[in-house]
Amino acid sequence: MSKNKPSPKDINMWTQKDFSILPQREWRNESIYDAIILAPTRKKHDSGYRWVNIIGLIDDVPVEIAATCDHVWFFENLHPDMSIDCLFKSGLFRLWSNGKKIKVGSSLSSTVVNII
Repeated sequence: MSKNKPSPKDINMWTQKDFSILPQREWRNESIYDAIILAPTRKKHDSGYRWVNIIGLIDDVPVEIAATCDHVWFFENLHPDMSIDCLFKSGLFRLWSNGKKIKVGSSLSSTVVNII
């Protein structure tokens, strides 16, 4: 990111473009994060819905675009300790928990997300 961009530790000041230029994880991989951000793109999937980037965070620092899909499938119900908040500048939603991790599966049209 350029010197005029927000610090990686200040995600409330990141723009949607800042998130969109993160590195893309290998599509086959699965990863575990402390939190994820759901970031809709401007691209339309064949299903008629928008593509969504799932951004993985560790220690509240964006690491990578973990997956791009048109359907985020929470394999199990959201855990009662899960929280969702809205980042100030980008308006994107961050999902996180004080006691749980989030596992993002392979980047397919439907991407599985597990609370572990």
